[in-house]
This record gives sequence, structure tokens and C-alpha cells, in this order.
Amino acid sequence: MSQIIKNSSFKFLMVGVVVIVCLLNAHCKSYAVNVYEEWDQATFDQKLSDPSGSLTLTQDVRVVGTVVLNCESAFTINAGNHIIMAYGASGDLTINNNLNINGDGRVWDESLFRYLYGAVTTENGGSVHINGSNITSTAIYGVAVSSYNGNMQISNGTITANNDSGFAVYADGGTVNVSGGTISASQADGVAACAQYGGKLNITGGVIQGYSAGVSARGYSYVNISGGQITGSSYYGAGVYSYGNSNGMSVINITGGSITSTGKYATAVWANSDVDHSSTGSAIVLSGDVQVNVGAFASQKTATGNGKIYDFRGITVIPSISSGSTTTATSTIAFTKTEIQNNSNNPLCPLSASGAVIRYTTDGTTPTAYSTIYTVPILATAKLIYILEKDGFVSKPTTLNYLITLSMDLTMDKPSLQMLSSGHIKASTQIANSKGEKSNIKIIVSLYNSSTNTLNEIYVLNKTFEVNESLLLTHEFMNKDSLSKCKVKVCILDGFDTLKPIAVSQWNSI
Repeated sequence: MSQIIKNSSFKFLMVGVVVIVCLLNAHCKSYAVNVYEEWDQATFDQKLSDPSGSLTLTQDVRVVGTVVLNCESAFTINAGNHIIMAYGASGDLTINNNLNINGDGRVWDESLFRYLYGAVTTENGGSVHINGSNITSTAIYGVAVSSYNGNMQISNGTITANNDSGFAVYADGGTVNVSGGTISASQADGVAACAQYGGKLNITGGVIQGYSAGVSARGYSYVNISGGQITGSSYYGAGVYSYGNSNGMSVINITGGSITSTGKYATAVWANSDVDHSSTGSAIVLSGDVQVNVGAFASQKTATGNGKIYDFRGITVIPSISSGSTTTATSTIAFTKTEIQNNSNNPLCPLSASGAVIRYTTDGTTPTAYSTIYTVPILATAKLIYILEKDGFVSKPTTLNYLITLSMDLTMDKPSLQMLSSGHIKASTQIANSKGEKSNIKIIVSLYNSSTNTLNEIYVLNKTFEVNESLLLTHEFMNKDSLSKCKVKVCILDGFDTLKPIAVSQWNSI
């Protein structure tokens, strides 16, 4: 073995390998990650008070403790290939106004051909709050800000990837919440905001503009969009793009905001996958009030490969409330019109044709893909929340607000009807509040005329029920039709100005 090691040819080969490795490292711009300076609030204050108005980093910076950056006038940090990182649970960085941070990002991933860290980043539980200022990545494949197993909040400011194939915002195993600001990646193949490798991206506001895509989820990642203006601008690009691969499934859930593609042959919503397996595919779910905008030759939504799109926007379920056969203070909810109408305004057809089901809760909690499936009318004494579900994907929850928690327990007898000598009809019913809490109700006596098929309110009474009060309600009315029927409807009210049924009597007739 010693003779082989001493062989001059082998020495030359080893030197060549070392040279090649060094060249590759230089080409990939990979730098040591354990060389950094620790800066606390006092250090940042001292550095940002430089009269030149600028600072060039020579090493990575780790934030120590809680740091808030407030600049009274414009100040520029040139990060180059270095990063400012909030590291660990104690690392908490807030960036307010008047800062300009320019950097290329850090730590190259050859398999992704992309930087993993942004100029400003989190790691291992660190937190960053961006409330203003400008953060820009200037490198090809660069990242402006990122969250690597940490948390980032973006409420204002401008974040830009200003070169080809860049990411402005990148959630890599961490969580990024965007509620405002402007995020852009307008150069070739740029993506404004992306989640990957377990990353989560929650968007409730802001303006997000990308070239290939405004927002993207790639391989084992989740994006939730409930607000904001998202745009993809390339010729064949997408407003939002979900791409599943061998790393796992990517999901984008859209319940609000606007999604736009301005490219001639683009698509606003695109679900794609290169792996033919359901657990590693991609899905986009549309529900709620989502605006989708495209040009004349573009598509609103496209699914390719193993990608799937669940568009619940075209499904309308119409609940109804009835008294059933009881006279207690409960409501029976029935989805009597479980029908769908697609976005092309085609005729209604059964809900089952879509493959979706209704799932619901009656205890005030938000239903999930595992909640009870609606099959028969539901007896509800509080409120009912329902969703549509298909293949484990769910729509935005809908709450039936007119079903409320009762402040009283009403009971009501079936009205008795008596024909008087005058020819009038006397209706009587006993109403009682057994729970013992004061409450306002409205009592309505309705007369149904079967010959004319009309229903008229012939008596309305606003009544405040006192503690444990009972009421014998009587009302006389003219008998215009011997087939007329009478019923009493009791409604819970706020100030006697709304009708929310809590007990409805049975019909009775002479």
C-alpha cells in the first residue's frame, strides 16, 4: 500500500482531483457556513450610524436577541455573498423603514442550481419581521429573503429578485406569512414567492409579481392564498403554479385574492407533476371569492401530469330550515338543493355528479376532511358550519349565521282553532320560556289560504320574555276560507328587527 501511495502518478492524480474540487467549489459559490459575527441591538445601532450611509459585510451576521432596525435616513447594506440570519428561538429581527439591503444569497445547491439562503434569512426557529425597506437579490439564481426552518412575517416594503431565475421570497422548510408589500421577480424564469421542502407560504395581502410564476409550490410544500394580487407575466407562465415531484406532494389552497396571467398563452392556475403517484402529485383548490383573470388566448386553469384542480367555486348548496314535527327550540337543517352549477353557467345537476360531499359540524368548530358527511336533515340548536370535500381536499367553510345559540328554551303547543258564532276563528297557543333567561322574540301568526295558495301574516307581536314566563297567545281573525290553516312562528330577534326561527308550530285547521 505504501508503494502505491508514493507513486508519482497517483500523486499527480490526487493533485488534479483537489484542483477540480476547488474549481467546482469556486464555480458553485459555496462558502463556509460556520464563519459569522454575532450582532446584538447595540452592534447594529453602531454599524448603521456610519456617516457614509452604507455598510459592506465581510462575514455572515447572526442576530443575537431581539433587534429592531429603525433608520432615520436612507442606509444601504451591501451583503454580497454574505447573509443576515435570525438564528434559533432567541434570534428575532425586525426591519422597518429606510434600509436598502442588497445581496446575492448564500450556500449553493447544485441539485437545485439555486442559492438556499436569501440576503436576509431565518434558521432553526429564528424570526424575521419585515415592515418596510428594500431587499434585493442581484445574482442569477439568487434569493432575496428566505425562511429555513424559521418564521418570517412580511407586512410592507419591497422585496425583489433582480436577475434571471431568482426567487424574491423562498420558504424552505420554514414558514413565510405575507400580508402586504411588493414582491417581484420580473426577470427571465423568475418566481416571486415559492415554498419547497416542507415550506409553508401564507398570503393574505400584498402585490406579488413573477415572470414564470407569481407564486409556486414545489415538492412537499403548502401554500395558502386568501388575499393579495398575484400575477405571472411570461408568455407561457402561470399566476400560481403547483409542481409535485419525488420529494412529495405540493398543494395550493386559494380562497380569496386575485390571480392573473398576462402572457398570451399563459394559464392563471396550473397544477403539474412529473410523478405518476397520488401521494407525490400536485393539487390546487379554489373556493370562496377568488378572481381569476387571463388574456384572450390564455387559460384560467390547467392540470397536467398528475396535477389536479379542485374548483369548488361552481358548487352551490342551499340549506333550508324547518321545524320538523317538534315544537321545541331547535331547528332542522336540510340541504334540499345539493346541486352544482359550473363556471360556464351550465344547468344545475346533482352534487354527487361532482364527486364532492358535504361535511359539517354543529359545535362551532371548523369542519375538516374527516368531519361527518351530510346524509339526512340535521337537528341543530346552535350554528352549523359546512364545507365541500373531495379526495381529502376541502372548500372554504361556510357558516349558517341564522342558527344561533339560544338564550332561552321555548316550547309551544300546537295551536288550537275554534269556530266562533260570529264566523270568526280564534287561534290559541301556549308559549313558555323554561330556561329562565330574559330574551326578545317576535311572534307571527300566519294564515295560509289553500284556494289561492297564499300565506299572509295576520298578527305580529314583539315580546320580551321575562324569567320563566309563559304566554297564552290568542288571536281572532275572519274566516274567509273554510280550508284555511293557521300556524304560529316564533323567531329569536336582536332588537325585534331580524327573523331567526327557533321554534315553529305545526299547522292546524278547522
